Amino acid sequence: MNKGLTAKWILALAMIGFSAFHIFANDKNGAIASFVIGKSFYQAPANSKWVPIKQGVIVPEGASIKTGNGSKVTLLYGKSEFRVSQNSEIKLTSFASGKKEGKVDMVSGFAWFKVDKRPGEKVSVSTYTSTAGVRGTAFATMYDTKTKSAMNCICEGKVEVSNLDNSSSVVASSGTGTSIDKNGKLKEESYQDIIVKLDAMPGFEKKIKSNPMLSNCLSCHTPKGWSSKGILKDETYAK
Repeated sequence: MNKGLTAKWILALAMIGFSAFHIFANDKNGAIASFVIGKSFYQAPANSKWVPIKQGVIVPEGASIKTGNGSKVTLLYGKSEFRVSQNSEIKLTSFASGKKEGKVDMVSGFAWFKVDKRPGEKVSVSTYTSTAGVRGTAFATMYDTKTKSAMNCICEGKVEVSNLDNSSSVVASSGTGTSIDKNGKLKEESYQDIIVKLDAMPGFEKKIKSNPMLSNCLSCHTPKGWSSKGILKDETYAK
């Protein structure tokens, strides 16, 4: 077989693979695991067994997802994207569909969300102490089970964050965030000039020292002017 014909076959197979992936990513039966590092598991509703997550696996609505040390998983549902960092657990309580609200429960750890902006659709991410409601934006949610504190960092758009009893709320926009302690005290945070596109400036190191959960942000934002070890990079960020 000549080289030209071989190249054409490779291109054709790649296009078929892409088309199949696109179909699976929009499968209404669940979210597809598009990127997996290490060991991650999911537990389907009414099933006590934790099943390993491999690339291409479809995780159903209502399932819980758990990642191990040095592990990460990215899930796609339609045009929305959920990235679960190492040592984290979330529950895909419901997927957004039309007027049906999408709901994610952040049990522990760190996850990044990019929510598709479609008219009328809304997604909320809740922790033990907070709820973040969004329409078409990108943000991260963190929850520390030891301190029972939650944080949100807004990468794009706006996110409405409230404490658990809705006695306090704030609309945080790109470059800002929130923190909520175990007593429900809501505080606004600023990341202006310390998170610059994909760079984490020296001021972010101070933020991490006061709240170690923020070190997960370094999987996407590379330290500039300082260094940090042991960070599991996410090579798919912004792609």
